Amino acid sequence: MPKLTKGVYSKCGYPDIMKVHGYTLHFLSSGCTRQVYDVEELPDAVAKVMPSRRSTNWKDGYVQNEVEYEVLTKLQTFDAAPKVVVYEENVAFVNAWGELDFVSLLIVSRLGSDLQAAAGELDLPTYVSAYQAALWALRRMLELGVTGPDPHPYNLALEPRGFRALPCDYGSTEP
Repeated sequence: MPKLTKGVYSKCGYPDIMKVHGYTLHFLSSGCTRQVYDVEELPDAVAKVMPSRRSTNWKDGYVQNEVEYEVLTKLQTFDAAPKVVVYEENVAFVNAWGELDFVSLLIVSRLGSDLQAAAGELDLPTYVSAYQAALWALRRMLELGVTGPDPHPYNLALEPRGFRALPCDYGSTEP
């Protein structure tokens, strides 16, 4: 899935650098519903930001952070899963026009580039091994009572220090 170089919420005043909840966030990439930021104070983590229910930009279905938090909470006993650092539903920030707005903030430990992007970087045997590891991880998640995401390469990420891939987008997970 292509990453957007301009944030989907820039038109709503989300700046490239945000100060929220005591963290300095630097825009990294954007998907369809969430923006991903590097966290200056936590180099091994990423922040996922989207409008909260208190925001004027809220729309029905903007629950991806909430769902991912619930899933990752169930998976904290699974060493391979990302770890939750912070989850807050309504974090106040001042947008680019000086207006008060609210975001849902989820900070999790970083995985790595998605497996779709890694297809151009890895040799075929390593890629296949990474994909097999991701399928094993999905099986383990099922054993822990979590239905994992579709194992499409853009839903899987390489671990930062290895060649195993893991599910990385839990926002659309459904029982």
